[in-house]
Amino acid sequence: MKILVVDDNEDSRMILRKTLENDGYAVKEASDGAEALTLAEESPPDMIISDILMPVMDGFRLCREVKHKKQLRKIPFIFYSSAYVDPKDEKLAMSMGASRFILKPIEIDEFLNILKEVLQEYKEDRLYVPRMPLEDESELFRMYEESIVKKLDEKVTELRLYREVFSNSHDAIAIIDPEGLFIKQNSAHRALIGYPEEELRGKTPAIHLGEEVFSNIMKKLSLMGVFRGELISYTNAGKEIHIDLSAFPVINEKGAVRCYVEIIRDVTERKHEKQEKEKLRRQLIHAQKMESVSRLADGIAHDLNNIMTGIIGHAELAMMKIPEDDPVKKNLVSILKGGENAAGIIRRLLAFSRKQVMEMRPVGLNSIVEGTVPLPGKMIGEDPDMEIHTTKLTGKEVLKKSTDLPRGTETILIVDDEPLIREMIVDTLEPLGYRCLEASCGSEALHSAETTKERIDLLLTDVMMSGMSGRELADTLRAKHRVIKILFMSGYPDDYITRQGMLKPGIAYIPKPFSPSRLARKIREVLGIRIQDKSYGS
Repeated sequence: MKILVVDDNEDSRMILRKTLENDGYAVKEASDGAEALTLAEESPPDMIISDILMPVMDGFRLCREVKHKKQLRKIPFIFYSSAYVDPKDEKLAMSMGASRFILKPIEIDEFLNILKEVLQEYKEDRLYVPRMPLEDESELFRMYEESIVKKLDEKVTELRLYREVFSNSHDAIAIIDPEGLFIKQNSAHRALIGYPEEELRGKTPAIHLGEEVFSNIMKKLSLMGVFRGELISYTNAGKEIHIDLSAFPVINEKGAVRCYVEIIRDVTERKHEKQEKEKLRRQLIHAQKMESVSRLADGIAHDLNNIMTGIIGHAELAMMKIPEDDPVKKNLVSILKGGENAAGIIRRLLAFSRKQVMEMRPVGLNSIVEGTVPLPGKMIGEDPDMEIHTTKLTGKEVLKKSTDLPRGTETILIVDDEPLIREMIVDTLEPLGYRCLEASCGSEALHSAETTKERIDLLLTDVMMSGMSGRELADTLRAKHRVIKILFMSGYPDDYITRQGMLKPGIAYIPKPFSPSRLARKIREVLGIRIQDKSYGS
């Protein structure tokens, strides 16, 4: 069985041809009614399946011409359309002698069954075949003109809609011919790249994309049939912008490229926002890393300060107990100096990272300068030489620090989880006349305060301890012994314990490491100040 398929869309013809051939039919194709009529006259088919809306000659006119020709008028004629869906269109088609009016889409099996029914009716001579000439020809022409005009109006409306979309789209749209030359651009395209249409004539999008980029786009369109990518473009004024470009071909009925459509969206702001978010993300990661390093530094500083407190304290206590001419004193001086240097390095490192609150007190500038020299030396390397020049005029006496330590008779409760530090503090204070009570934690301190018969004048406590913190201990003791004074100490950096909410600004506090002489003066300073309200110490 031979079937003539008539459709101006090549893809539709191909699908229909493969469907019919798979069912055993021989198929010929025509792209419009005029071509189909010529083929039918040359070799009449057993059936004609035709679309309606086609160039040159539409399906209605083809059906009318076929039914007017004596040698063709009995051939079953089937309309197969998606554009003509009005019942009036079907009535017109059947009035012209069509055997069936099938609307797309339809299941393949159902479509093939309809064809078999029509062929069976044809074999049994049961098909409707209009007489020559067709009855009421004027009414058919009226119906035909009405249907065609309606479809033309729909097409015009559709074209107007496309034109409005093209003209009013916020996205930049340009039409490019098969050779890559500009045909037309919308107002958004003109506003984006800054070229008036007359300047684009005879030019390709390479004018704003660059030759290499445009060449790659055309290659991908040729190979893949579509292109999409984020690119850098340049406006007529030379400004760099980031764009999201999509391009695709428009194919004609013969499968050739009629033109290319280029759609551009300006994503410069989005790109900058993305870059800013990425920058903030990296900053956050860096801040988190620095926070981790900071916490590690806090812990290391705490441990080192505790160690230095023991070393410095015991070295100074030993120096106080031996004669001036004892040869061991030279070794103790070296130990004390080394400990103080190590403590100074820790303080300077924390101060450099803005993690240590500076304590305002009289200092010897010479010792500060000498202690600071190693740090720049580490940073600038070993090649540069640094020289330091003791500028005091000859004959001027240098002020010496007094070695006399202030004494007292008060009772002091010492709380620290490091036995070495408690031992050093006790060895410092008891020879000065103080009575010392020791505790390794908050619970021991409370027990000692409850069981002692003596009035506790001062609580000297570490800030950060397991179980009960120094501040919690102070609050509890203050609630029961309202006149008690408090002096906090800690090996953690000042800002760390402040961030943790352990201490309030303005309270009495001595940072570790400290020497026995400094501790003795600080204790006397705190005990010598009258308590105001509920504030701790000074």
